[in-house]
Amino acid sequence: MGRIYGWLPDPIDEFATGVLVKCSGVTEDDTYNLGTIRYYDMDFKFSAIAPAKNPGKLTNGSFHSMFFPYKNQLAYLQPLVFVLFDGVKRNTFIRVRCWLIAKNIKVDFDKGEGSTQFEIIYD
Repeated sequence: MGRIYGWLPDPIDEFATGVLVKCSGVTEDDTYNLGTIRYYDMDFKFSAIAPAKNPGKLTNGSFHSMFFPYKNQLAYLQPLVFVLFDGVKRNTFIRVRCWLIAKNIKVDFDKGEGSTQFEIIYD
């Protein structure tokens, strides 16, 4: 998510803490080959234990509202969401798309609005 001066997210509902982010494979095969998708954001408590015992969030990540609006603040830190693809199948080429979820974000996969797409090659 880029720095958009003065922009404020409109969360999807009263339970969302900011802009949600969700990822999946572009096709059903891509989704299968990704394995379990785990999200680690500022709402998740990090620890040094293995992912199997530190499962992250399984539904979506969140760019917390406290990071908005961006107004060129001194020492501004951008929000981060780490996404772990746990169980990626070997010898595969996988297309992944991630998109943002908020009332004032339009998502158009064909135009790349509100979303991004990338590939994973795992030999």
